[in-house]
Amino acid sequence: MTVMKPTVPENISLVFDSVYYADHNPDLYEAFGYDYDKLLNHFLTSGMQEGRCACESFQVNVYREANPDLASAFGDDLAAYYEHYMDCGHAEGRCAH
Repeated sequence: MTVMKPTVPENISLVFDSVYYADHNPDLYEAFGYDYDKLLNHFLTSGMQEGRCACESFQVNVYREANPDLASAFGDDLAAYYEHYMDCGHAEGRCAH
């Protein structure tokens, strides 16, 4: 059985810093240490949906609350907020932290 790796968004560095992610999620540090690939895989497959903070400059709950137009569009789909920020929210200067 082949395990598919998730596609890494081009602007992932806007919402993900592996050291920050490990340092602020002790369970992940315990499981993966500072292994970039394992941390990134977790973030893409679970962390975004869980709303985990993966860098200092983007907090999904702040982004959601500061942008009610997005809240009405995305509801509880937390991964959609990360994706929106990477795709256009950052360039639009939307509040994210």
